[in-house]
Amino acid sequence: MIRIFFRFLLLSPLFISTSSLIAQKEGDQIKGELIVQLRQQKSTSSFELSIQEKNMQIRQVLSQRLGIYLVTYDTLLTNANEALQLIRFIPDVLQAQHNHVIALREANKTIPDDTYFNQQWALNNTGQNDGVAGADIDAVRAWNISTGGVTVHNDTIVVAVIDAGCDLLHEDLNLFKNHHEIPGNGIDDDNNGYLDDYNGWNAYDNNSNIPLSQHGTHIAGIVGAIGNNSKGVAGVNWDVKILPVAGSSSSEATVVAALGYVYAMRKQYDETLGQQGAFIVATNNSFGVDFGQPENYPVWASMYDSLGMLGILHAASTANLNINVDSVGDIPASFESLWLIGITNTTGQDKKNSDAGFGLQSIDFGAPGTNIYSTRNNNSYGYSTGTSMSSPHVSGAVALLISAADSTFMKEYKENPSETSLRLKFFLLAGTDPVDDLKGKTVTGGRLNVFQSMHHLLSRPLSLLPDTLKVSLPLNSDTFKYISVYNTGIDSLTIQLHPFEQYSWLQFHDTVFTIEGSSSADFVIQLNSTGLSAGYYDAIIIAEAEGSLQKSRVIRMEVFDPHGIESIRQNKIHVKAIPNPFANSVNLELSMLSVNSSVELQISDASGQIVFESRINPDNYSGIFVWDGFGKNGKACAQGVYYFKITAKDHFATGKLIKL
Repeated sequence: MIRIFFRFLLLSPLFISTSSLIAQKEGDQIKGELIVQLRQQKSTSSFELSIQEKNMQIRQVLSQRLGIYLVTYDTLLTNANEALQLIRFIPDVLQAQHNHVIALREANKTIPDDTYFNQQWALNNTGQNDGVAGADIDAVRAWNISTGGVTVHNDTIVVAVIDAGCDLLHEDLNLFKNHHEIPGNGIDDDNNGYLDDYNGWNAYDNNSNIPLSQHGTHIAGIVGAIGNNSKGVAGVNWDVKILPVAGSSSSEATVVAALGYVYAMRKQYDETLGQQGAFIVATNNSFGVDFGQPENYPVWASMYDSLGMLGILHAASTANLNINVDSVGDIPASFESLWLIGITNTTGQDKKNSDAGFGLQSIDFGAPGTNIYSTRNNNSYGYSTGTSMSSPHVSGAVALLISAADSTFMKEYKENPSETSLRLKFFLLAGTDPVDDLKGKTVTGGRLNVFQSMHHLLSRPLSLLPDTLKVSLPLNSDTFKYISVYNTGIDSLTIQLHPFEQYSWLQFHDTVFTIEGSSSADFVIQLNSTGLSAGYYDAIIIAEAEGSLQKSRVIRMEVFDPHGIESIRQNKIHVKAIPNPFANSVNLELSMLSVNSSVELQISDASGQIVFESRINPDNYSGIFVWDGFGKNGKACAQGVYYFKITAKDHFATGKLIKL
């Protein structure tokens, strides 16, 4: 039996109410909620029995001594006025009222005084330039909470912009400086392996001379042009540090070297507890290979995983072509790294740009990238269009979320950066605004909204770690999969899993669970290819919490004729690693064709050193290797990226594992 772990973002009842406030103004009634005060000395238990008969329940004790409670009711069964009257007729009730939205006595939007801010529709779309009001990333409301710069623990936040270079003298950019390096002395003062990297690194020439680049300067300004300084433009962050890393083109080796520098700087920061290096939380990747196939770029792809283990997310722009990158390929947006966010280009009219790529599996969401006004060389400013302009809104959003995170979240991030950074990614996905033109073309069908993502972060009762559920089955066979739903909130949730519509090849087992806070439950689904023809079959499954909030995922089943593809497989062993990434152990499930010999497994770390070896004698040409994450020395292996190699005579298989 194969286990695939698949986490949904499901919001607890408390968060459902909070999220509804986003769309309401002060004084509005909060749907489904009443504030009730009982008469003195009245029993709470008798009151609870009375309201249960009316399909109501106590959500929260507001004052134990005064007998005041927050009571909820199902708005589908009872309207607001009826609910209020019903509860007022209960003898134990002294007084009752609707719950209402309350607002702080401050401006609803934080508008910077930058000279050209009115041209930055992506941050605040008021309808300028024939745009649609509100078709923006909602930055001005997010800035009410944070404008970026440092974490609650005073870490200086850094975004690495991997590009062709940058204008180091632009007065509107807040560039990172490596103050532990003395520029121009020819000495690696901070012992990070890079000479004189005071301003960043040039991976083209393997030195510290950062080239001048219009493209890179424009990108840097989108991420973090200095805000509210009475000049130029504002970035998504007003005070974030930009680390220029030249190395976005010419060859794949250059890109790998550029990412390697980012890894060295963040690793040094972690190892020295912030005394050296840089607290890099995101990279921007506005470059790539049109029609590139991920299997041809394994080293580049693994770099994003290695950086992800440090807690770094990666915003990657897709092709500037109207192509389905799921079908034709695109690098790096098509990489399957969990820490990579694929981005397409949206316009001021909330449409996908007609010259931007798309993909239901590879492209997570859209972000503004058309007629974007930002910094240019020599203290100038100008417009640019392309998916290159979309991804820096996202890498900037990652940094802005980090600046808004509370102490508890940042403690979790420092202790477990790989998983906690994924939660940031999922807050970004969960916060998107639905856009009709992106439905069926991106994972979320939406456009970046950093304000809503920030509310997910700050209210976060649950976390989300979704995997793409892809299943390959031979004709006339079946398999079982597990879908694990995690409730990391305090309150228990009743969760139901069901298909969007009936699918003959998909069955559900035990579809309703009550999940306590800080726990999870496994849902079993069965997929059956009996009677189907070879081809692809898609289904949508929905996880619903308390009937009031739902999240969906796509299941894609590939049905194949094993006889028809045997010649294509030739000497390759088919292997599935479940779960991957893994925390405790991973199963390597393999099936082989015409192999009757012992099968050997080797697992190596990123340096190529073999850390684990095993051998099995498969029965009926199939078997399972289990690796518990321990090395040959009996000690637990560190978190990170590992590579497996399975051999059986002339047959082989290789792949990548991620240990959390």
